[in-house]
Amino acid sequence: VLEDVMEASEVANKIKEEALVVKDRAENLVGLISVDQKEAESKLMAAKPALDAAEAALLTIKAADIATVRKLGKPPYLILLIMDAVLIYFKRKLEPVKPDPERNFLVPSWSESLKVMAEANFLKRLQDYPKDTINAEIVDLLTPYFSYPIYTFEAAKTACGNVAGLISWTLAMASFFDVNREVLPLKANLAIQQAKLSRAEEELGAAMELLRTKEEEVRGCQEQYEEAMTFKQHRIKIKGREYDDITDEKPTPNEENVDEDHDGLEDLEETAESVSITECDEEMPSKKRIVNIIDYLTYEIFKYKSRGLYEEHKYMFVLLMCLRIDLERETITHEEFQNFIKGGAALDLNACPAKPAKWITDSTWLNLVALSKLRHFQYIVQQVTGNDRQWKIWFDKDAPEESVIPDGYNSLDTFRKLLMIRAWCPDRTVTQSRKYISNSLGQKFAEPVILNMETLFYESRPLTPIICFLSIGSDPTPYIEQLARRLELKVRSISMGQGQEVHARKLMTLAMSEGFWALLQNCHLSLDYMNEVLVQFLELEKGIGSTHPDFRLWITTEVHESFPISLLQICIKFTNEPPSGIRAGLMRTYTSMNQDLLDYSDAWQYIPLVYAISFLHTVVQERRKFGPLGWNIPYEFNSADWLSSVLFVQNHLDDLDPKRGINWQTLRYMLGEVHYGGRVTDDFDKRLLNTFCKVWFSELIFVEDFMFYKGYKIVKYKSVTDYIAHIDGFAPTDPPQAYGLHSNADITYQTNTTIAMFDYMLAIQPKESGGTGGESRESVVQRLAKEMLTKLPNNYDPFEVKDRLKIMGQLNPLNIFLRQEIDRMQKVITIVRSTLRDLLLAIEGTIIMSEALGDALDMIYDAKVPSIWLRPSWVASTLGFWFTELIERDNQFRTWCFTGRPACFWMAGFFNPQGFLTAMKQEVARAHKGWALDNVKLFNEVTKLNREEILQGPVEGVFVYGLFLDGAGWDKKHSRLAESINKVLYTLVPVVHIYALYNVEIKTTTLYVVSPKQH
Repeated sequence: VLEDVMEASEVANKIKEEALVVKDRAENLVGLISVDQKEAESKLMAAKPALDAAEAALLTIKAADIATVRKLGKPPYLILLIMDAVLIYFKRKLEPVKPDPERNFLVPSWSESLKVMAEANFLKRLQDYPKDTINAEIVDLLTPYFSYPIYTFEAAKTACGNVAGLISWTLAMASFFDVNREVLPLKANLAIQQAKLSRAEEELGAAMELLRTKEEEVRGCQEQYEEAMTFKQHRIKIKGREYDDITDEKPTPNEENVDEDHDGLEDLEETAESVSITECDEEMPSKKRIVNIIDYLTYEIFKYKSRGLYEEHKYMFVLLMCLRIDLERETITHEEFQNFIKGGAALDLNACPAKPAKWITDSTWLNLVALSKLRHFQYIVQQVTGNDRQWKIWFDKDAPEESVIPDGYNSLDTFRKLLMIRAWCPDRTVTQSRKYISNSLGQKFAEPVILNMETLFYESRPLTPIICFLSIGSDPTPYIEQLARRLELKVRSISMGQGQEVHARKLMTLAMSEGFWALLQNCHLSLDYMNEVLVQFLELEKGIGSTHPDFRLWITTEVHESFPISLLQICIKFTNEPPSGIRAGLMRTYTSMNQDLLDYSDAWQYIPLVYAISFLHTVVQERRKFGPLGWNIPYEFNSADWLSSVLFVQNHLDDLDPKRGINWQTLRYMLGEVHYGGRVTDDFDKRLLNTFCKVWFSELIFVEDFMFYKGYKIVKYKSVTDYIAHIDGFAPTDPPQAYGLHSNADITYQTNTTIAMFDYMLAIQPKESGGTGGESRESVVQRLAKEMLTKLPNNYDPFEVKDRLKIMGQLNPLNIFLRQEIDRMQKVITIVRSTLRDLLLAIEGTIIMSEALGDALDMIYDAKVPSIWLRPSWVASTLGFWFTELIERDNQFRTWCFTGRPACFWMAGFFNPQGFLTAMKQEVARAHKGWALDNVKLFNEVTKLNREEILQGPVEGVFVYGLFLDGAGWDKKHSRLAESINKVLYTLVPVVHIYALYNVEIKTTTLYVVSPKQH
């Protein structure tokens, strides 16, 4: 009991010491905060008299005084200068600088001043002016005015009367900036100290609570100790041993086994020690600190790596990181990891159980068969076969991952559910994987990392370049320049290219000596100079030369394989891609917008128009991710297009005649043909853009119930902060209809994104065997190679083929085409057989593993088609589909050659489909005497028959099958195109009859443009 008391007291004392340290830290912070607060207040008090005087002077100005000044035909020159200063504070437009020789100064912007003074709330804006928004740029522009000899209050009083109060206001605001510039760092430091104090107080509270608990435990142990000591006083001690009563019968000392006692004591000591360690581990602060350190480092690495990756790679990185951590934790197995990244890509469809229903796609079925090899899903194939109706109901839901999975699979953990979603719905894989990441690592890992340019700068030093990887529609230059202005530093840029190295060297030399930022743009066009920059920086690191502490080198470049790796390694890397989604796009637009831009105009139409332009800007950028479904050509829309559009609206509203209203035709033209349309080169894309402008820019946008799409209204706030708060409430994902697209467009995009992600994940997997558990790479490839060799078709006997073609008519155009196809097929079979045999020998060590065989081994293990097979063959997404197609193509050729001409041809199974059509056209031309081949035209008719219903070929021409529609459905009843069915990406077209006619003009069918009356 005494040992327990001592241990508990020791723990309590340690906690008490830690609590005292936290308490001391909190008290020190309180002292620092008090000092900073007093210093900030004293400096602000120094500026208070001037501010009070300026505010008092403003109160003497009446609206009538302003009206009098406006009516002056030729106002005093000093009034013009004062109003110029007001325009600069309001960030209004100034006339281009023109010298006034008579005044030895410049010509003021009186026309703009009249507009400002005409605003009803002019005086109110002066009184409520946000002083903290004044920056060094504004004061620099005002300095020449303040230095002008007559710019004094006394002169203004004589020339302007009561309006002279304005000059006091302009001077007081500049004085406040000088004081506030010193106060702002104090305020920032104050905020940091306050945050530290809050954390310290929380830690102190937690420590004191823990100390209270431990002190109670110590008191409890002391009470037990005192009870034990009281009891001990009543016991009798005989020969070193204690008895409750002397009459108790005890063994004599010489009968006791000393060895047993010694062993027992050792066992007791070891048990006590292990129990003590176990109990202390649960309470020890160091253990919690280790966990916190691991979490902190993991998140910092995630943030650091994420900002240097493109969007398509960022999510793959965090997902791979999560998977690797769970593999180390042994919460997932190597087999499950391999199934997740490969699915059923390696399986041959013909070797799998038959699909229970047509609505299940081939790739889904292969994924399910592969999934059934895992412990948690061993009965999935039988369950889907026996309950396909319930599975279809679940599959057809918009978000299956949010619904109850049939047959009891809803009780699975998030990763096993992810495996299920990956098998059924590749387009929902990313959504479910976010849940998995959040559950495994924490919600913050599932959220995007917001780029902070200021943080980048503070992490850098003069000899640490900052590099931005460019992408379509991204340009970090405005953000770099904005950061430089905020930090009151200079930045000079140069766009690299042929012959620009000389200018870049001069810029770098000046920047290093004078201490400004050098921005080298498009450095992928001057890779030799990048090597020169690397050498220069390495020499500076060795102490050869010196740099100004304010110098920074910013680099922008596209990804290029020849870019110096060593330079990349010493750089801070970041990307600046356009945001994904309407929420992210609008958030980026409004977070980069300053309040002055929103306050620029008092016209009631201004704020809704800015929001509408911002929404259009987001949509045109976001459509790019849908590929050809979004834009036929991917255009580089960027923030400059948005800004030029907003500036045009400002100018248009400034010159607006209230009686006539907005000229919508002009506005739509500037948006659809100039600012955004100036980038668009495709006619269909231009028509689409103009349609957006026509629908979204009219008087209707000012109607209360106007919506861009369901749920996306125009909101009107006067504060950028309110807009940001509103936009933050948007859903992170958007329906494709918001961009004017079919729901299947998003499924296609999400599926392609998932496929690309898995391709990247496979490509970066380690190629060495062992260490990961499960079957080795060589064993897997050896097994697959043996299976493929068993199924590979036999070689064609050239003599047998020749004899068969003689019987069929070897000069028939279609038979000549068949001979060419068989020759190409034989080349593929030969290459596949040779590669697989050599691969087996190389794995066994009989022959050397060449580079080509090593590539084939890696590709087969990753369930991809080896490049040596692709060159003479066809493209396929997975090895399983490619091999299945090989067998099916071979089957068509063998059936045609050795059984006879088929009634219906699988057109997609030919190496040269165009050659097949040409041969058919030649066959028809030969069948009609006098037909010239040049005048024979191909025609087609989509029948209402399926392949199984075709029993014999047509009288003339051919039947073909295996054609699919992408982006449209097929109305079999009326034989016409129809809207795509939801979740059906590719629609099988019925059998098509292709035939030829002579001297018949092909009718040109117009789409979209011609009105019904013109058809």
